[in-house]
Amino acid sequence: MSTGFNTKDDINCRKRGTKDVDENCQIYQLKVQNEAHVFYDDVMSSTFCNSLSMDRSNEFIRISGLYASYENFVDSLKPGGKICDEVMSLHTKVFSKPSKNDPATKCKKIAFTSTLTSKLIRKPENFDIQSCRQEIQDMHSLYNMKRDDLLFFPLPVDDQWVLICINTIDKRVNFFDSLHIISNDRRDEWIANMKVNLYRVCFEAETLSQDIREFELDTSLTYPSQNNVIDSGVYVMLYMENFDGKLIKYFDVEVVPKFRKVVAFHLIMNSRNPNGPEYFKTKVYSKKRKRQMQ
Repeated sequence: MSTGFNTKDDINCRKRGTKDVDENCQIYQLKVQNEAHVFYDDVMSSTFCNSLSMDRSNEFIRISGLYASYENFVDSLKPGGKICDEVMSLHTKVFSKPSKNDPATKCKKIAFTSTLTSKLIRKPENFDIQSCRQEIQDMHSLYNMKRDDLLFFPLPVDDQWVLICINTIDKRVNFFDSLHIISNDRRDEWIANMKVNLYRVCFEAETLSQDIREFELDTSLTYPSQNNVIDSGVYVMLYMENFDGKLIKYFDVEVVPKFRKVVAFHLIMNSRNPNGPEYFKTKVYSKKRKRQMQ
């Protein structure tokens, strides 16, 4: 994946705090490599499974203990597909990168699974801290949460996706709902519960240096929206990609099909996936070449 940014006056955009998305703000530009285009068409083909003698329900991707079947992978990332829990959680593993790999000036981001998010928004009296401890500790050991600026929590609800962000840069909480249909009361309850529950588990695990219970909800941020439930999961991924804690780069629905291809390519070709680069080189493309020679 290669990206570029188009900005005429980033300083003015920052002063406005993204209350207006216009030509003066950064534009997210996504260019998909030709290899990813070809790869996507091959994997999404109806003949792909048959060519490998593979069952659609078999495990297709496994990263950091999480997995998705070929069926769920295709149904999520095909054009017009709804992102399922498994694929979203796999994406969080690929999205999160050790902060030591990024420049000191770059915003440090990590994302957690939707399974964890669903637990964290429960009422504190119903919260099971033990069920969340392992993922929090694992993420801290990999990424050092005390140094991370943005903690992303994708949440599936009512057949759509929303995103909660614990923003340690501004000591705020940001909420992203591409369809703008979640009520304020419901949103506020989730965030209040998450602040208490996340603080509890992080305090015990010694993974955060700030009291997130004091963070206020920031409703001033304007971000790209849309009116298609099907694409809400991809929009959540794009919010994580483009939000830096203060501003969000502008994108529109035209980038969604391209981003699906990028996500598919990066998930399968991830070095931690057993069916990754070497698998495709030795099995998929070798079989394809044999068919072409016949």
